Parts: sequence; structure tokens; C-alpha cells
Amino acid sequence: DPRAEERLEHVLGTSDDAHLRAQAASALTTLRTLLGRPPDGHWIEDVLAQLGPEDRELALDLRAGEVASGLLQYAAMPDAGRRTEELAAGLAGVTPAERRLLGALAYHLTVAGATSGERCGELATRALSGGLLIEESGETAAGWQTALVLLITGRHRDAADVVELGLRRAADQSSEVTFATWSVVGCYAGWLGGRLEQAEAHGRAALRTAARSGLWLPRVAAAAYVGRVLVDRDELAEADAVLAEVAGTGPEGNTAEDTATYSTMLLRAEQGRWPEVIALGEVIASRGGGATNPGILWRPTVAVALARTGDRAAALDLLAEQRCADERWALARAHGLTLLAEGLVEQGASSLERIEHAVAVLRCADAPLELARALLAQGRALRHDRQRAVAREVLAGALDLADRCGALRLATQAEQEIASCGGVVRRRRTTGPAALTPSELRVAQLAADGLTNVQIAQALFVTRKTVESQLTAVYRKLGVSSRQDLRSALDDPAALA
Repeated sequence: DPRAEERLEHVLGTSDDAHLRAQAASALTTLRTLLGRPPDGHWIEDVLAQLGPEDRELALDLRAGEVASGLLQYAAMPDAGRRTEELAAGLAGVTPAERRLLGALAYHLTVAGATSGERCGELATRALSGGLLIEESGETAAGWQTALVLLITGRHRDAADVVELGLRRAADQSSEVTFATWSVVGCYAGWLGGRLEQAEAHGRAALRTAARSGLWLPRVAAAAYVGRVLVDRDELAEADAVLAEVAGTGPEGNTAEDTATYSTMLLRAEQGRWPEVIALGEVIASRGGGATNPGILWRPTVAVALARTGDRAAALDLLAEQRCADERWALARAHGLTLLAEGLVEQGASSLERIEHAVAVLRCADAPLELARALLAQGRALRHDRQRAVAREVLAGALDLADRCGALRLATQAEQEIASCGGVVRRRRTTGPAALTPSELRVAQLAADGLTNVQIAQALFVTRKTVESQLTAVYRKLGVSSRQDLRSALDDPAALA
């Protein structure tokens, strides 16, 4: 409801009922966070001052909301986090507000990178209380933020159950806020777990819902994760378009913006645009909060960029910083990516040793995409070391894993390396439906169903130019010249053989 913010502000400004004002303040904090407009801390303190000891649940809820909204302003994070830690000390998570506050604290500490992943994961598990938090959280950030903590800290098995519960509840409710935010979490979980098709489906759903409802936060986060999925699927132009749609659309200096900036950095790295990678790293570092977030592992990517542009000393210095953070976080995925970057930056025998160490760490990290990347790097290093037979075996593992993830870009690179080692490479289809990329297939199906280019662009949250470009590729691969021929070409069983 576009008038909700105005109505809540009216209650805050005119009501004498402390309980009503507290409820309005809590709802307004959540709403403004989703819209990308940080709430005014002054009225939060004003409302809290009117509450008595018997209103502890309301006070805890307001504090939890304040911490969640503080992530929109890095400058507000230290104060919000300090107050929350003071309140959360000793909380057992026995009431709904206690659970929400513990979830807020877990997410704050995770994003701040101030302590170990183990501690953050333990706080998140306590907050969840076997799923009670998800059942109770409604449209507040507590549920989905706690799920993100489990994903960032590598507790993927626990996270899978939580994400499934959150998505199921979102589907059962009529709230676009709940659906959009949990779809974002589903997208991130799918990307981390190497389930790219599933990840993109969740991300696209979040983009459509957030755009329709004007929800800035889930829209930016969804674009960030969808962008990463598209990069791994070798659809770089579309990834660029999706990320460009949200660039500069909200407040500066916050977690969502840095997440999107990091995704753009990964895209630029795949494009070999190393100076831009370095510049984006400087932007994240200058903002403060994103520089310490274990969910935004920007230093390894920037270090490789520095090495590619000839500044190997600066690259090693940056990786030394990352190693300090890795020791504090104690997260296998982050450590594995640091080792991989060290292997790509260093020279000689130590390069291959680092990469092999990265492979060993990532095998234990439940990070299939990163493992496939490390195996690809290991295969290349072995080929350069003239160990071609071993390289082919390692590269075959990289290819198999990339295929299972749906990571076309990695799979293609692995095939090229296998061929360079003298191995036999399978032939990919270049014509017919089997030759279409996932994005091209979606566009073709919608066009065959009678949607116009504008309608397709709106449905998939891409530009009309992107749709036109993909339809051109579809026509060429299917050997047709008009929309009228699309359905028969897509349904041709001989073309799929």
C-alpha cells in the first residue's frame, strides 16, 4: 500500500498510546528498510522512552528492527550493534522478540565480520529455535536474515531446511514482502549450492515482485545474485543489463549496494576488465562496512586483478589482509578462495601448491562452483607444468562438476583446457533447441506463447534490447525467421535428439 508509510508516520506523530506508537514504529522501521530509506533513530529512541518494563517484547522488537535498518547505513552499525549486544546478552530465545533480536544480532555480527563464523552460526541457530522464528517473523527481516547467516557461515544443511520452510511460508502467504525476501534467499542458496537453474528461478521471481511493489532492498539483492548466476551461465551481456538496472538506485554505503557492486566486480573479472575490478574494490573498501563482510569476498578477486595489471606486490599485501580476516572468521569457503587467489598470484612451484591446497579446502566447504573453479585452475597449472595426463583427469572433474551445476562458462573453459592437453572434447549442439542457453529458451517460449518483446522484458526483468538480441540468436539457432515458427521449432522432437 503506497499510503502505508504516511499512515504509520501519522500514528507516530499524533497518538498518545505508547503501545500503538511502538507497533507503528516497528512496522515503519521494517517498511523503510525494504524501501531503502533508513528510519529516523530519534523517533525510535522517543518511542522506547515511553515504554515500561512490562513492554519488554515491544522494546526488543524495536531494537531488532533498528539493527536490521542500520545495515542501510554503515555509519549507524556500530551504535546499533553495541546496543543490541547489550540487550541480547544472556537471551535464551524463549520469546518471539528474543528470537528476533538474537537473529538481528547474528546477522549484524556476520555482516560486520567482527567475530568467528562459528559464533554467528550458533546465535542464528539459537534464534531459529527449531523453526519457530520463521513461523513468527512475518514481514520482519529476522527470519530471512538469520537464514543468510547460516548460508554465509557455511551451515548449508541447516540452511536448506530453513530456506525451504521460509519459501513454503512465503508461498502460503499473500505478502509480496515475504515472497520477495525469501525468494532472494532462495536465489543465494541456489547459487552457493551450485543449483543455478533453481537459483535463477527464485531470483527472477524476487525481481518481478520487488519491482512491482517498489521494494528496493530485495530488488537490489536479487539483481546481485541473478547477475552472478548469469555470469556462471556465460550470459555476460544479460548479467550486465540486470546489474545496471539497480546501480545507483538507493542510499549509499550499505550491505545491499556492496553486494551488487561485488557482483559487478565478478562480472568485470570474467570480462578481463581488470582496472575496473580494482576500482570497484576501492569503492567497497572506502565504504567501510563491505570491507569486512564475509559474504562479500572482494579481496581475492581484486588481488588477481592487481597481479594481472603488474602490481604483484600490492596483490600479495591485499591477500595478507584477507588471511587475517580468514583467521577471524574461520570459514572454509573464504579460506579456499584466498588460497586460490594466492595460487593465481604467486609464481613457480608455490603457485600449484596453493591451488592444490585450495582444492582440498573447498572439497570440505560444500562450495561446488568454487571447487569447479579451483579444479579448472589446477588443471591449467598442471598443463603449464607439462603434466598433461594428470591435468586431463583434474579438468574432467572440473567439467563434470560445472555441468552438474549448470555453469556453462566454467564447462566451456574446462573443455578448452582439455583440448589443449590433447584430450577428446565432446561436441556441443550449435543448432536446434538444445543449443539455446537457458535465457534464450525462456525468451523463445514466451515469444512462442504470443508475448510481445515489451511483455517479455517485463516478465523477465530485462531490457527490451536484451530480448531483441536473444530472439535474434534464437532465430539463428532454430533456423526460423518469425514468431509464428517458434512453437513448432521448439516442439520438434528430432531437433532435441
